[in-house]
Amino acid sequence: MIHPRLCLVLISGAYLSIAFPTMARETLFNPGLLEIDHPVDVDIHQFNRSNALPPGDYKVDIVINGKLFERRDVTFVQDQPDAELHPCFVAVKDVLSSYGVKVDAVKGLQDVDNTACVNPVPLIDGTTWLLDANKLALNISVPQIYLNTAAYDYISPSRWDEGINAMMVN
Repeated sequence: MIHPRLCLVLISGAYLSIAFPTMARETLFNPGLLEIDHPVDVDIHQFNRSNALPPGDYKVDIVINGKLFERRDVTFVQDQPDAELHPCFVAVKDVLSSYGVKVDAVKGLQDVDNTACVNPVPLIDGTTWLLDANKLALNISVPQIYLNTAAYDYISPSRWDEGINAMMVN
């Protein structure tokens, strides 16, 4: 006869082992699959990472807290060879201000050189910056305390269009 406590411990251990996340090993692509007739040494190491984009300039959609702001050219850099890409903005204060961020309220932006290419990721506490390489979208999540208040679907006067001159004749 099995003790009820022993049975309880075994069942609890089984449930706990299921609950712990496991890590999958890295994806590796075999370059031998690209060789058909003549073996060629192909360097495909960049595709072994989850973010397969190399550093450079990309036209990405800027999405802040789920709202699409604009599509613009953004420079993405890498600090170390195996590190993730992060955006780099020149005049970062002006860029973030145009997206509705209260630049004066952010302590990390007080001493930033506005002429250099700056990584904005560590400057604002509580923000997340995720590059969706498949959709070429930079998803930014900013706490509400750092955002200017505006009415829903507010359009800045700097983005207003004068329209076109036209006359219709019936």
